[in-house]
Amino acid sequence: MRCTTTIATLLLGACLHAQQNDAIIKPICRIDITTLGENKLKGLLLYTSDSSIVVYPGKRKQWNNGTKFKPVEFTASRIKRITVKKNNRALKGMTIGSVVGALPMLTGSKDGNTAGLQELTKLSMPVGGVTGALLGLTQQRSFYINGSVTLFKEFQRSIK
Repeated sequence: MRCTTTIATLLLGACLHAQQNDAIIKPICRIDITTLGENKLKGLLLYTSDSSIVVYPGKRKQWNNGTKFKPVEFTASRIKRITVKKNNRALKGMTIGSVVGALPMLTGSKDGNTAGLQELTKLSMPVGGVTGALLGLTQQRSFYINGSVTLFKEFQRSIK
């Protein structure tokens, strides 16, 4: 019995160690970096450490196709500005806009007449969806680091 427990413990430890080493890095979001020397890089944020950021210098399609670009690491002291564009913003904006556009129909009317509300909803729901999608597409956040490790840590907290 003791031998079986020992073997099971060793196998479990080996499996967990293999899973940690074979972890696949996935891009977090699209990112634009401007250095203090005014150099610019567009790519995909892979991960951040205490005082640096690692970026894949390609597009998501290239990442998915397996194009091998060497990831670039920037220390916080070299970064002037980071602009982040999150994934699926247009879809989220369109969903929220459509729900807001449908609110007149969902809330109903006091006298029970829904004919006017249906006509209003036919107009407001698509307009809300398109407006939300456009707002979602243009949404991006800029973080001005200016070589400061403290501001870089605030950026790290905001993307997690």
